Amino acid sequence: MPLSDHELATLPAAGIDGEQPGPYADLLADVQGNILKSHGRDHSVLLFVRWRRGHLDAARRWIAAFASTWVTSAARQFVEAHHYRATGEPGPVFGAIAFSRHGYEALGFAGVQLPADVPFRMGMHHDELGALLGDPPVSSWEEGYRQPCDALISLADDDRDRLWRTVDDLSGDLLACAEILQRE
Repeated sequence: MPLSDHELATLPAAGIDGEQPGPYADLLADVQGNILKSHGRDHSVLLFVRWRRGHLDAARRWIAAFASTWVTSAARQFVEAHHYRATGEPGPVFGAIAFSRHGYEALGFAGVQLPADVPFRMGMHHDELGALLGDPPVSSWEEGYRQPCDALISLADDDRDRLWRTVDDLSGDLLACAEILQRE
């Protein structure tokens, strides 16, 4: 649910209160966690992936399953953070997924269906854009980052062993429809 220009202009200066979101409750339920506030977990794994072009239906099914099972909404993240502050008990594995322009295009999105942001459309592999951001030249990146990436899958947890088991389980399913370019 995108916000209108008026809604963006009238956001509270202190940010949205996740515990009392008022008119922003639907927005927080629709936005992934880790966008408005850090997930706060002690350990995280990032998987940089490229969809297997002959297996895009399988990729779409994997994305749908991942989103319904693992993606943490901003609303849920605020609830989990409140619970942690009140009890000291860590929450479950945090999950998120982000797509590059290449990833959207591989899945069949084009034109106005893509985010309009110019740097997003250019992609990370442009040294001119990197220079504006203070990034090193692409030629100096580790090999796994130099290849065009379709998606970034983020998983995080306070329990390192549980996180690694989760990543290993998800990676096994993911390999049917994607190549893992880099695991960080």
